[in-house]
Amino acid sequence: MKKVICIIPAEGTESWFYKDPGMIIYSLSKYCNYSGTLAYFGKEYHNKEFEKYAKVLSLGNLKNTRKEYIYEVKKFIEKEIKNYDIVMFFNYGSTNYKLAAYCKNYNPNVKVYCKLDMGDGGYTHFYETSISRKIKNHIERFKSKYVDLFTVETLKYYNDLKDNAMFEGRRMRYLTNGVSNLGIDITKMDNIAKKNIVLTVGRLGIYEKNNEMLLEVIAQLPKSLIEQWKFYFVGPKTDSFDIFIEKFFEQHDNLRNYVVFTGPITNREELYTIYSKSKIYCLTSRSEGFNISVLEAMYYGCYPVLSNYGVSAYDVTNDGAIGAICEQGNINEYVNKLQAAILTYSNETALNIKEIARNKYNYQKIAETLDDAISCLK
Repeated sequence: MKKVICIIPAEGTESWFYKDPGMIIYSLSKYCNYSGTLAYFGKEYHNKEFEKYAKVLSLGNLKNTRKEYIYEVKKFIEKEIKNYDIVMFFNYGSTNYKLAAYCKNYNPNVKVYCKLDMGDGGYTHFYETSISRKIKNHIERFKSKYVDLFTVETLKYYNDLKDNAMFEGRRMRYLTNGVSNLGIDITKMDNIAKKNIVLTVGRLGIYEKNNEMLLEVIAQLPKSLIEQWKFYFVGPKTDSFDIFIEKFFEQHDNLRNYVVFTGPITNREELYTIYSKSKIYCLTSRSEGFNISVLEAMYYGCYPVLSNYGVSAYDVTNDGAIGAICEQGNINEYVNKLQAAILTYSNETALNIKEIARNKYNYQKIAETLDDAISCLK
């Protein structure tokens, strides 16, 4: 008999088919004999490949108020939760704890799963550094008693939190994020030849990304090296970053032919083609959560050179064993490590990174791990 799961995130977009809400539903349905439904708020979207295995259900539009979201989710639970074996929410907190209780009220047998999507703030919230925090965790465990399972994406967070008062008793499992290949021809991507490209992807110019630093790093690389490479910045730019770029090129006119700003790329095949062509992936961020673009880049053979923007930088590089990590804001260190990565990159490097990333960030394996955790619930 198929296990039936429903995910109820907040307002969705078409990109959610390829992010963790959609990919968890899709992969459990495709590989683990589930019948999944991605229920969300917003306009109705469809994806033929996704809907071969899982269902899509728009719950209508919201006016973007938290109160309305809770009201509409409760209406859905009252009407539909009896038809599901498992329901999935995202993050922690009183809203999800109350919705979990609401689910159990209308279907006592349903299992409630929360994917924590935890960053440093969540980790600090639960990490037991004092008797006071331990007491608070006991209280929060009571409030969240109707949640059967939590998962966390970063190994350090898992190791540090799994035995505290909130999560002890295997209530929390480690489940990394993954790379979506929905609709992507991987063989085609793997046949694309690597070129001398250093790549970064994101919302260019926002404070957290610190893209200005990467431009300064490029300017300090040896001229002979720069002239053999291209440096791609992919993503939308802020107005302030446009001004910075203009001033940068006034000072470094010789770099205009080597630094490329593509603008936003929404076509996933086009984006993955750039990953496949590139050799090095850079992030100079001041802060990040579990950055998916790093996983995507590694999945297609890019060597990561990252700032120590958060714990996940160490997680994805195995503490720097398959990538370079630099002190945030240290331009000299970043110049040296990027230059070393450029000079030592090889086909063997690409194959090794691909193998590690495809083993770890494979959604089939992620789904099987989650299925095992769900199957163990009482």
